[in-house]
Amino acid sequence: MTATASTVRRIVCGSLSENCYVVARGADAVVVDPGGGVEEVAAEVAERGLRVHAVLNTHGHADHLAAAAEIVEAYDAPFHLHPADEGLLARANFYRQALYGEGRIRVPGIDVSLAGVESLRFGELAVGVLHTPGHTPGSVCFRVGSDLFTGDTLGAEHVGRTDLPGGDREQLEASIALIGEASRPETTIRPGHGEPAPAGEVLDGWAALAELRG
Repeated sequence: MTATASTVRRIVCGSLSENCYVVARGADAVVVDPGGGVEEVAAEVAERGLRVHAVLNTHGHADHLAAAAEIVEAYDAPFHLHPADEGLLARANFYRQALYGEGRIRVPGIDVSLAGVESLRFGELAVGVLHTPGHTPGSVCFRVGSDLFTGDTLGAEHVGRTDLPGGDREQLEASIALIGEASRPETTIRPGHGEPAPAGEVLDGWAALAELRG
């Protein structure tokens, strides 16, 4: 019998065009980085008869978790985050207002810590976890099959900012190297902002930029 492949639904949210993802295998699903899109998530879940097991956040910035509390409550789905970003959760509304002039959101507490976690399983859905600090201290990437959800660590046309609180350029460069080691020819980078892209192209572009920087 052929194994069921995982599926990915991307929902673009908010003023920063943040990517929220509904990732499923069979009826087992997680929501990654819900910066908005509550109605779209609900429609996807209802249409496909999915069971949402968890909310997984790549990091603690407000644009990636603006809808997290609503989805946690709607599906009784625990919120997963690396605790190194707990301080960012506490200041999420301060940064949201100071940087973007946007209103307050409800901020969830961490139900499941991703510290030291390398893998998670939700029914048929297996999720690998890579700790990739640099953009934030607790940034992580999630691997599901050939998809790698990189948050703001790495995208097709950007790498994560390190000029925000908790950012560290050396850690970011080490994390991108780790992503390179963990990627395979078929890996697709699914970033927190922007379009998905083959990992090889993204990493080659980063290497060329790093060479120009010397």
